[in-house]
Amino acid sequence: MAKNANAARTPEQRSAIAKKAHAARTPEQRSAIAKKAQATLTPEQRSAIAKKRNAARTPEQRSATRKKVWAILTPEQRSALVKKRDAARTPEQRSDMARKANAARTPEQRSAIMKKAWGTRSANREKSLNTKQGFEKDWMSLLSRRHIAIAEAAGKGRSDAQIASSLGIRKHTVKEYLRIIRKTLGVSGRLELVVLVLCGR
Repeated sequence: MAKNANAARTPEQRSAIAKKAHAARTPEQRSAIAKKAQATLTPEQRSAIAKKRNAARTPEQRSATRKKVWAILTPEQRSALVKKRDAARTPEQRSDMARKANAARTPEQRSAIMKKAWGTRSANREKSLNTKQGFEKDWMSLLSRRHIAIAEAAGKGRSDAQIASSLGIRKHTVKEYLRIIRKTLGVSGRLELVVLVLCGR
């Protein structure tokens, strides 16, 4: 009987009834209903709903939602999310993001990032990081000419294929060189390498 009555209603009437019922529920009841409905959806349906909701929000609302979600994540979840987003980006996008982030930082913030990327160093090495020239000599002194060329090319946002083509070597060789460079400089990923190279310019 309830189904027959609902079928006879217009979409506007159904929406009005649903809103009225939703307003009468407690936060706990709403949360329980939302979780139950979420559990019946496929990953594709969940993604489509999330995109639809996000598209209807203002930039301020999106920013507030991201901050709220970020605040409840554990350090491990945040790290996993950052790695997942970074993996989906192209080398050019990573380099562009690093440039924008670096441009927005103060000299003190850039210096702090360089020191963190380098890890624990001697007092003399940390002192040399205070000047651009000293930093360039310091990190370049740890690499060969070929490694320096590849690191600088990566800092300009070039992909592995583009670096390989310009140097006349294989793409696999470039990847291996970058692995050695990251290990030598003590950086964990390509984005951190790009920031290191940009901060040293």
